[in-house]
Amino acid sequence: MIEQTADFAMWIAVFRRRAVKRWAVDRAARPLLQRELQGEACRRLVRQELERSEQLFQELAATDCDPGLKNAGLGYALLHAWKCFEQAAAVPAQALHPAVERAAKIIRSGGDGYSLQELARQAGISTSRLSRLFPQQTGTTIVEFRNRQRVQRFQQERERNPHRNLLDAALDAGFGSYAQFHRVFREMVGCSPKEYGL
Repeated sequence: MIEQTADFAMWIAVFRRRAVKRWAVDRAARPLLQRELQGEACRRLVRQELERSEQLFQELAATDCDPGLKNAGLGYALLHAWKCFEQAAAVPAQALHPAVERAAKIIRSGGDGYSLQELARQAGISTSRLSRLFPQQTGTTIVEFRNRQRVQRFQQERERNPHRNLLDAALDAGFGSYAQFHRVFREMVGCSPKEYGL
């Protein structure tokens, strides 16, 4: 895992074989009946499917007081997750390129102010190669990765010091201006800092 944000969540569901047999009735779901999955078991979902799955699992988790609804939802969640898996691109089972790993480590440790050229030089690779490899291997561009790290640092600072001025916290997190912070925050979090309650 190249990064883990403060809001990282992992959904794990374990199904009894009897329940899977009841739900996996069509041809597309038959592989779920096998004792062992053939091939790679890791796929990268597109953002839209990831967000839909997250919403589905949150709704399912909220049905604790209604067992009938929860059981029906579990069947749907299983088949939905399988469909997403089937349509997703396989994630190559390979280690990160050492230069990509170094670049991510530099950015995570606060070196996100480096220009792309300096970051590539520090990582020991050409600028064009780093620009190609980084999104291929991480699923995100260098700019998105930098911005996510900045938002995370901002949120950590606000947790430590909730009364701190937003502009000062944003600048310390690596943003160049409040306007840049506001734009990136909205893109990453899905709402403005004010709507978020800051």
